[in-house]
Amino acid sequence: MIGLKWYHGVIFYVVVTILSGSWLSTSEYLDSQGRPPFMPPDYVFPPVWIVNNILMIWAGLRIANKPEDFSAKKQLLWLQAVVWLGFVSFSWCYFALHSPILAAGVALIMWGANFATVLLAYPKDKAISFSLFPLLIWLSLASAIAIYQAIYTTDELFN
Repeated sequence: MIGLKWYHGVIFYVVVTILSGSWLSTSEYLDSQGRPPFMPPDYVFPPVWIVNNILMIWAGLRIANKPEDFSAKKQLLWLQAVVWLGFVSFSWCYFALHSPILAAGVALIMWGANFATVLLAYPKDKAISFSLFPLLIWLSLASAIAIYQAIYTTDELFN
């Protein structure tokens, strides 16, 4: 058992928030690309992501603190690593590289890894599964937005 505490989660949150390049996102770029008609207003994104990140960190700490003989622990940790890698890379792909195609790929990978986590965790620890379900709903919407933009907007990276 690793024995991670809540403050390890806070440190992790600060680090991934800095690495994610969240300051790169601009409404000007989104407006220039065109927004899907079903996209929520900009002010919805920060609180939703804060809540989802807190739930993801809680689930990650719960998984990491499971005993080594907890079945699927390694798989769950790898899946969480994929989701966090996606979280860190999305803004860089979309806002820095101006690549809706890469961003859509990242969103779909995040959705798939989170979906797999929810399914894999459910029979073993329902609390982990339930804590990641709101993210699954949000990533379903985010993936639809990303796919829409990959189809209907210019990708400067891939021309």
